[in-house]
Amino acid sequence: MSNFPTKKPKAGARVVRVIFTVLGLLLLVFGGLVTVASYDFVDNSAVTTGRVVSVEVDYSGDSVSYKPTIRFLDQYGRKHRSETLMSSSNYNFSRNQSVEVRYDLRDPSSLRMNTWFAIWGIGFIILGAGAALLFISRFIGRKVRQTRKIIVEEGSAAEIEVTFAEHLFDEAQKPSGAVLWKRRNHDKEPGYQPTVRKRRR
Repeated sequence: MSNFPTKKPKAGARVVRVIFTVLGLLLLVFGGLVTVASYDFVDNSAVTTGRVVSVEVDYSGDSVSYKPTIRFLDQYGRKHRSETLMSSSNYNFSRNQSVEVRYDLRDPSSLRMNTWFAIWGIGFIILGAGAALLFISRFIGRKVRQTRKIIVEEGSAAEIEVTFAEHLFDEAQKPSGAVLWKRRNHDKEPGYQPTVRKRRR
């Protein structure tokens, strides 16, 4: 076998794959914990109608988000006043506007708007990001394996080609079969004496 320099798949691709895999798994775990916490909140909460007392405005770059403070009554008729857990660009409520909220029965200060995104959105976004990173990691791994396979196949083909060329070269250095046969038959003839030629001076 001949030694040929073969190009190995870039190590950077494997490093990126490992990083994406680790980050994807961490995000899946974290997203799962957030989703479980949201399920626990829904299981121990009640829906009520409250009124907006004030709205905190947060300017971040070109985006604007709002975090309202809402006054409401719990199941025992007690008054509570609390901010929503998350802010959103959709929470631009006017003062004294009536909104539907969900509060924790164990801690009424824990308050969320009674919408699907406010309850489940964060957890599902994190889970989706983790799944996307794992998908990209798997795609990178598949490309690396395909590259390695192509390199192995090309290396084998090159070695086979050169081995065949070496074989042809060796055959070309050998005397032809006809000459060898003729020499062997002359040797077997009775009274055969090889012709000796003298050089002229």
